[in-house]
Amino acid sequence: MALRQDPAPRGERALGVAAVALLAAATALAFGRVFAGRGPALRLVAAAVAAVLLAWVLERLPLWAAALGSAAGLAVAVGALVFPRTTFLWLPTAETLDAIRRALEVVATQARVQIAPTPPLSALFLAGLTAVWTAAFSAHALAVRARSPLLAALPSLALLGFADAVMADGARPGYALSFLAALLAVTFLDGLRRVRSWGPLAPWPGTRRRWLTATTTSGARRVAGVALGVAALAPGILPGFRAGPIVDLTAVAEVETIAIDPFVSIRDALTRDRPVELFRVRADRAAYWRMLGLDEFDGQSWRTDDLDLSDALPADPGEPIEARVSGVPVLEQEVEVLRDLATPWIPVAYPAIAIDPGSAFRYDPDLGTAAAPDALAAGTRYRAVSQPLAPSPEQLAVVDFGPPFRYGIYTELPPDTPPEIGRIAQAWAGDAASPFERILAIQRRLRSFRYDEDVPARADSFTLVDFLTETRRGFCQQFAGAMAVLVRALGYPARVAVGFTPGELDPETRTFTVTTDDAHAWVEVYFPGYGWLAFEPTPGRRNPVAERYLAPPAAPCPAGVPGCPGLQTDPGQAAVGTSAGLSPQLQAHEGLGGRAGVARRGSAVGRAATEVRPEGIPERAVLLSLAALALLLVAVPPARGLRRRLLLARVHEPRALVLAAYDVFASRAADLGLGRLPGETIEEHRRRLARAPEADGDLERLTRIVSAAAYAATPPGPEEALEARRAARGAIRGLRREVGLLRRVVGAYRPGW
Repeated sequence: MALRQDPAPRGERALGVAAVALLAAATALAFGRVFAGRGPALRLVAAAVAAVLLAWVLERLPLWAAALGSAAGLAVAVGALVFPRTTFLWLPTAETLDAIRRALEVVATQARVQIAPTPPLSALFLAGLTAVWTAAFSAHALAVRARSPLLAALPSLALLGFADAVMADGARPGYALSFLAALLAVTFLDGLRRVRSWGPLAPWPGTRRRWLTATTTSGARRVAGVALGVAALAPGILPGFRAGPIVDLTAVAEVETIAIDPFVSIRDALTRDRPVELFRVRADRAAYWRMLGLDEFDGQSWRTDDLDLSDALPADPGEPIEARVSGVPVLEQEVEVLRDLATPWIPVAYPAIAIDPGSAFRYDPDLGTAAAPDALAAGTRYRAVSQPLAPSPEQLAVVDFGPPFRYGIYTELPPDTPPEIGRIAQAWAGDAASPFERILAIQRRLRSFRYDEDVPARADSFTLVDFLTETRRGFCQQFAGAMAVLVRALGYPARVAVGFTPGELDPETRTFTVTTDDAHAWVEVYFPGYGWLAFEPTPGRRNPVAERYLAPPAAPCPAGVPGCPGLQTDPGQAAVGTSAGLSPQLQAHEGLGGRAGVARRGSAVGRAATEVRPEGIPERAVLLSLAALALLLVAVPPARGLRRRLLLARVHEPRALVLAAYDVFASRAADLGLGRLPGETIEEHRRRLARAPEADGDLERLTRIVSAAAYAATPPGPEEALEARRAARGAIRGLRREVGLLRRVVGAYRPGW
């Protein structure tokens, strides 16, 4: 069995590339927070790892050829991750190149007006993906080709610095620590390669130890660990770490593109010096023009993960996107966009049942959101048909809710939510007779607060407690977020909706002109049988669609009872009061138990697409599983070493101690793939391992002592037993130096003792 004498074994090269890939992934993850949601960051991580792996495959080519190959890989990644609908089998086409050209034309404008974290608009995500891919390729070239691991960190540092500069929360220690750990791995592996190239080392003259001692390497690891910890924590205690910039470069001249950012704050739109006209809606009656639903509260803000509408379907013209309910009037809208909007979501009354031209938009029935492929441009026109539901208070007063777990994420609150929020919700709901009346009680309490735009734009849980108990003033985004949290605290499904109030009506043309002053946020509560219904907690605001059921409820009047106003349905159409026409996520909870067999478009449209969607694994369970796996991986090598030391400690008789020392040696050699073969004698094993020069001297002494202990008539003494243990340790160290790093790592987890 020949042992590799390559100064850079394949295993070590693979580990070096893995370390560079880890550095690229940590960079992409930290940079990805400039986009809202986890999806864009994960796609950037995948692209970064792919860029490093492709660079590894092209490693033996000249740099210019590898760069061309990487550029081709980037084109494939752009097509697959940014413009997937323009590709053929994930390969870019002429349509892909045209989409890239259009994105490059608007990327500068979008970058100027967007506020981080920004929606993953195709132009901005194209720029981010290109930057991450280039940084990953450069890191591999500098770390592997140029053998300069510290220079390999420069592209990554540029991306991290950009993310820290544009994000409101600045530097994040968690991202910095993961980046530094990856950089340390790259530097450490490069250091091992350099030390190998020096040949055997002698820490002091006249010693047989030809490598660094365990004490030396252990001390070096401790120093490196302390340095990493200091590097991660020290910036936070330096003066001015969280201070503002010396020169503020963020103030730019007003541009034509307008950004309504639901993830940071819409207050910027409300507090402009002069309102800017955004779009016009021609409709026969007023409504809230809804853009987006936010269904996740992380303790800091409301957001959604499906910003790019990855679960959406094309809003095909002529085909309903939601079931039509008989007996409920429709609202037809003709919309004209007046200014470039920096977001792709189209304003439309909720819920929309048809959009034209549908080929230009996608619709997510779970969020009730329609979006264009890119940011809406001035001059865009579309038509929409909506069917807002407005049940009577009597109908809603008899609605019965199921247990909170039936509604999935729509009733979830973070584990660290202050308990005061639950107590406030219960106190405000009081002794109301029905869930509807309890929700109304919370809305009435919030509407008694004071509307004020001159307040900090914060929405975290602890600021929320202060808002509810002390300040009692804020603007629409805070009122909506507060009510949604309180409703969830009562166990009812709720989310935040973002869009616009009706705007100014021109009675002659029946046209509503919507400006930045009309930007608004409100609450939607899910009522079984009716779907999502809007509630208005902001003082002074009035939702014309919700006026009917937001009036004080009278005595309960079940739908279908003679003399009770109710909604009737045509045969084959979705009935109000049943779950047939509900959004897929909630329809699943309305009797299907989970998300299996969810119909995307409902049975009434004649062409339902059924999609099986498995129940998601809780994020906490995934994190706990990963933590347990990491703990297991860390604990296995020390546990095996402890077991072997205990075996030697239990033996006191010299002959048994010699044989036990050899057993431990043979087991550790087997970990390296150099164990005894079946039927192989101790001497044959020694001759096979003698090809490892650094282990040969210690191995020869160990074999001689063990053979004498096994076959000689005179038993060995304590000195021979001690010498056998020393020889066994020296032989193992020699073997470990001869095999590759990858084999040593894998051997630490070999089955056996």
